Amino acid sequence: MFDRFLHKILGIPYKLHVAADIRRKNERATMVFLHGIAASSRTWDGLLKEIKKDDSFKNVRLISLDLLGFGRSPAPNWNRFGVSDQIRAIRRTLNSLFIPHPLYIVGHSMGSLLAAEYASAYSGTQSLILISPPFMTPKEQRIPIDTLYAAMLDNLKKAATSKSGKKVAGVVEKFSNFEAKYTNMPVFKRSMDNVVLKGHAWNEAHSLDIPIMLVHGTFDSVVSRGNLVKLAKLPNITLAESANGHSVSPRRIPFIIKQLKRALEP
Repeated sequence: MFDRFLHKILGIPYKLHVAADIRRKNERATMVFLHGIAASSRTWDGLLKEIKKDDSFKNVRLISLDLLGFGRSPAPNWNRFGVSDQIRAIRRTLNSLFIPHPLYIVGHSMGSLLAAEYASAYSGTQSLILISPPFMTPKEQRIPIDTLYAAMLDNLKKAATSKSGKKVAGVVEKFSNFEAKYTNMPVFKRSMDNVVLKGHAWNEAHSLDIPIMLVHGTFDSVVSRGNLVKLAKLPNITLAESANGHSVSPRRIPFIIKQLKRALEP
């Protein structure tokens, strides 16, 4: 009852679970990692493990969060789990961590959309690195939401079992970031409706003047490559592609790390 009064009636943002906060000597930058829908901060475990070994990141603080409704963060049944709910919770959490350095936000899938929404709403973001961002144009978002939802869910299921990259590497890449337990929870459909299908990330990406890196897998069945190509025509947005699928899979990690290094370059 008190939780509902505090956060719904008074409108105080939730504080998210900080899954990792890796401090470094002589920090000069901070990278925050936001996972996608039906996932958690576990998305980044393999990537963070490799980053910690790389001297290019020796002065970079690394933070991963569980988004509202996922992982070990609060999951109130009454919440819409919309853009405002998520980015206000991210804001409160990052403010509590006292980050004086340039902020780089790394998002995967839905986390990419929230990264763009966050950077537009709040100042202080140096750069965005958006992995498998499912950007939708305003025209696409005018399609009836039930049709959009069914199509996106079908694409997620395909990504979960696709043989991504088989033609190139002969390797089966599973959608390892997808945690099926969430598909039967309210947070999944509400996040899909209010962030992925009806958010404003497309417009926000056009309005931002900070460097934005789009990281796309050519075997990604979830993301529209055509939309990313359109965005990459803007002078501050670049598109980096590799023969991968949608997930942050072990075979994709070296390519992602390469793009993170590019983003850190002066």
